[in-house]
Amino acid sequence: AFNLKAAICYGMKMHDSAKDVLREICELQNNENLDNITIHNDVVVNIEDDPALGIERLKFLLAQDSFPPEVLGNLITQYLSHGKDDLASETLEANKQLAREIISPELLSYLEAAILT
Repeated sequence: AFNLKAAICYGMKMHDSAKDVLREICELQNNENLDNITIHNDVVVNIEDDPALGIERLKFLLAQDSFPPEVLGNLITQYLSHGKDDLASETLEANKQLAREIISPELLSYLEAAILT
């Protein structure tokens, strides 16, 4: 229920409220044993505050057996946003088949074009 509440707040551009909800989840769990959805939502809401930590957490999620499908596109986007084009290219190349399966054709075309320029 907390993740849904955070997502609704974030979608309504109530970013501070979304951060508060996710902070509450993390405090309840003592930042341990958080599920991958909660970790991903926390990254999305807090990426501007600490991009390096957000990128590390997205890489962690991508290495898991199960992760939200948005993780790969978000990781590549963050690499591009922070001038790490080489890491964006390597990540896309290493996950090419997965990218075709989980990233929308429009976003995939954009990411490929952004990497090439």
